[in-house]
Amino acid sequence: MNLRQIEVFTEVMRTGSITEAAKALHVSQPSISKMIAYSESKLGVQLFKRMNGKIVPTPEAMSLYKEAEQVIQSLDHFQDFCRDLGELKQTPLIINAEALIGQILVPHTIKNYRQQWPEVRFRFEIHNSVNISNHVKWRQADLGLIHFPYNDKDVEARVIREGKVVCVMPKGHPLAEKALVTSEDLAATDVIYCHGGAWLKKVLRPVMPHQNGQIQVGIEVNQFANGCLLVQQNQGVMLVDDLACYGQNWAGLVFKPFEPSIKLALGVIHRSHEPLSRPAELFIEQIKATLDELPCALPDQ
Repeated sequence: MNLRQIEVFTEVMRTGSITEAAKALHVSQPSISKMIAYSESKLGVQLFKRMNGKIVPTPEAMSLYKEAEQVIQSLDHFQDFCRDLGELKQTPLIINAEALIGQILVPHTIKNYRQQWPEVRFRFEIHNSVNISNHVKWRQADLGLIHFPYNDKDVEARVIREGKVVCVMPKGHPLAEKALVTSEDLAATDVIYCHGGAWLKKVLRPVMPHQNGQIQVGIEVNQFANGCLLVQQNQGVMLVDDLACYGQNWAGLVFKPFEPSIKLALGVIHRSHEPLSRPAELFIEQIKATLDELPCALPDQ
């Protein structure tokens, strides 16, 4: 049976009448009767019997109807999907981000995005860079927001922001009086080390104060927000991406430039050799726009 035959059959079953089925499908009664007769001929079974002037479905028709309903439901779903495709309403846009990026940038971006395209659905998750990369490659995420450098032949990477490392501390901390903080300054204070991202280990390890090759770290945390909460409790200072200075008010904290200058890059990754969906492309553009709008807590920014 083709789709038209299935449609005619299910409508006759639903209405219980050739006449009503013809009205619902905007065709003539003879055309419905011919289609049913043709379907019976192709299937080799009788679908309806006439009893007391009415058509009554046979047991074979009842069994066929259960299967036909599933086909019609699937077709309806497909038609809805096709209609929604042009209206950005298809499956959710799945965003994975590292903790700092996810806490600072993504919420603002989604808010701004939904002001323009409220029909787009999102799924937003925070993971480490390794999991984000795997999720993108395994089609468990559409876009990943991570710190660079990043190299993987299966994933395309785009830099969307270049930044630098800054030092965050409580307002009453001795280093808060300085215009900038140096690596030598850290030798005389407690340091909270955020090792949630592999990039942080790579870029900070060479400049952290050390003795006998060991970094002198008072506390280690795996996420930026946890570190800031400890800084608020005067448990030390922490080196972070200056993205931390944007769009979020950390009460009682001060952000200072750090020397030697350490450059960082933030970017988006997606599967190579596959075009991005329109919602995904729009999201990348919105990230850039949001970065330009966020207020900065760093002096002279």
